[in-house]
Amino acid sequence: MYSSNRQPIMAFWTLALLAISMLWGASAYAFTPAGTVIKNLATVTYQDSLGNSYTAQSNESSVTVAEVFSARLEKDGQTKDGAPGQIVYFPHQLINDGNTQDRFQLEATNSHDLSEVKVYLDTNGNGQPDDNEPEIKLDEYLKVAAGTTANLVVSARVPGTAQTNDKYTLLMNVAAPNNSSFGGANQATNTNTITVTTGPVIVASKQAGG
Repeated sequence: MYSSNRQPIMAFWTLALLAISMLWGASAYAFTPAGTVIKNLATVTYQDSLGNSYTAQSNESSVTVAEVFSARLEKDGQTKDGAPGQIVYFPHQLINDGNTQDRFQLEATNSHDLSEVKVYLDTNGNGQPDDNEPEIKLDEYLKVAAGTTANLVVSARVPGTAQTNDKYTLLMNVAAPNNSSFGGANQATNTNTITVTTGPVIVASKQAGG
């Protein structure tokens, strides 16, 4: 024998599943700020086989968005010319794709005799360190807000004894000490190459967004 209550019961469970699925979709959205409380409450109106109308409401569901750490270090594989004794600059971008502020340690290294190897925060994005832009040392942390980009510059001086066509490798290393921000790893590295030339070297700069 057919029960007229069956349709309302099925509708209620459909409503409950809908509320849960809506909540799960919201909690999985990585760019929702960490700590945000997401609430869902669904209401549905339906009729049974006798034409009686019903309204059902699910229980309120809520979830607190967890921290999602995700970052990128951009501009790998750059090559620039440099004359003996010249300082060469390489711009990089550290992008926080996560939903919470993250902190990073920065270090520039090389396996050659490059000197004056430094990392700067390039606040105006022109690809060169300016007088008011700070050097970031290894024992310091750079904090990057969720969804923002930190423009960086790594610099080094070419040895005065360098010969034409000599090549020097300069690494830009970024570590996230307390989490795995870089695709499951806690460190990312970009490689830069300086090719020595004795001819004139043009140093170009640009403003951010240009």
